[in-house]
Amino acid sequence: MKLGTDSYFRRKIINPVLDLLKQGVTPEKLSLSVALGITLGIIPLLGIITIVCAFLAIHFRLNAAVMIIFSNLVYPIQIALYIPFIRLGEYTFDIPSIPFSISEVLATIRHDWIEAINRFGLANLLGLFSWAIVAIPLGLGVYYAALYIFRRSKTRKLAH
Repeated sequence: MKLGTDSYFRRKIINPVLDLLKQGVTPEKLSLSVALGITLGIIPLLGIITIVCAFLAIHFRLNAAVMIIFSNLVYPIQIALYIPFIRLGEYTFDIPSIPFSISEVLATIRHDWIEAINRFGLANLLGLFSWAIVAIPLGLGVYYAALYIFRRSKTRKLAH
């Protein structure tokens, strides 16, 4: 991967997203797609993000591809924040620490996802609560940052 103007990230992510502005997608809708994709992408529920993104994109008439791309880009962050979200929920509700590890959770999900839901249900609820606290300011921050970038990009494209 080159870090210059023709980098892989620019060619495969940035330019296609900016091209949507040329096709009439509003900066507001595009920013909301990016913000929801990133915010939902870190939710501490493994394996359902693509379905949730697709449903919300259809329901709110947003760009599903953009939402799914950005939710997948933050997948490593989702994995990294999985246990911290749960620990924050335990702390918030003053619940003793639930002993488990990421590898144990992933192995259980691969073996029997219903067993994983039963076994780690409370932990997931605590993680969801913590994510909900973080999601609103994160989503708003990403939305307004993306909106600023997309409006500037659209203005520059129109000026050229």
